[in-house]
Amino acid sequence: MALFFVSYIIFGTFFVSNLFVGVVISAYNEETDRLGKGFLLTDNQRKWVETKSMVLKIRPRLAYVRPTTGRMN
Repeated sequence: MALFFVSYIIFGTFFVSNLFVGVVISAYNEETDRLGKGFLLTDNQRKWVETKSMVLKIRPRLAYVRPTTGRMN
């Protein structure tokens, strides 16, 4: 009886917690679909994300400058 009770408590707790987490994630996904992807961002954060995405679309490249001093022969 004790083994059944302990296993029931352990597995029952995992089951209930999984249900709770599933409901929370489902509600978050529904709100994201309804309000848009960045509904938790402030105006400044939204502008920063838009600026960053525009810069990444340009695909900037680093310009490597060859050093002129400090050569070892």
